[in-house]
Amino acid sequence: MPDFTEGGKVDGKKVPPFHFGLVMDWEQWHEFRDRIKEMNLQFRIKPHIRYPGKIGEQATMFIDDPAGNSLEFKSFMDDNRLFATLEGEQNTIDGGKMTQQNPQ
Repeated sequence: MPDFTEGGKVDGKKVPPFHFGLVMDWEQWHEFRDRIKEMNLQFRIKPHIRYPGKIGEQATMFIDDPAGNSLEFKSFMDDNRLFATLEGEQNTIDGGKMTQQNPQ
């Protein structure tokens, strides 16, 4: 079996290939991020915006549970963009560049 402990690159970050993911409400994600920081928990991948300006734009962060399993918490400003792609960009990792930015 291949060694995947180092992970694969996604948007320039080494993402653990085996992880559990949870999609959260936008405001809830930010509150949870702040709570994790307050608790001084270590991030495997620090909170950041992945694919800015693209249809797949998302807030994401990774932590490890006590058993060492990687957990991803992500959020989209618009839940309809979870698996969205632009016409002709279905094979593009980020779903394609939008002509308009997400409203902040």
